[in-house]
Amino acid sequence: MRLEYIQNGIELLKIRKAKATSPKELREIESRMEYYRKAAIAKGYNIDAFKAGDTITYNDGRPGHNTKGIVLAVRESLMIVQFEDRADTSTIRFNERDWMQHITKTGDQGS
Repeated sequence: MRLEYIQNGIELLKIRKAKATSPKELREIESRMEYYRKAAIAKGYNIDAFKAGDTITYNDGRPGHNTKGIVLAVRESLMIVQFEDRADTSTIRFNERDWMQHITKTGDQGS
């Protein structure tokens, strides 16, 4: 399933959810939304996990590779991060497993 299809499906279901009139219809819509979220995660996309301002940590186990960063922006398939030990920003695609498997969300910027 392509990312555009997943995102369009979620957006259409959000509209339907706002107009839902019965608990049964609401449960059906929520079930379908969960299906799309799981499909996105299975494809390597992480639509809902990161938001601008979140603090993340990259740690791949190598010395000097345990660093914090702030998520500056989140797009449909990537996030832009400013790590504290780098002058340039890093663009990290959600389907880049070499990056994503070593990233943990450590909290909001204000924490």
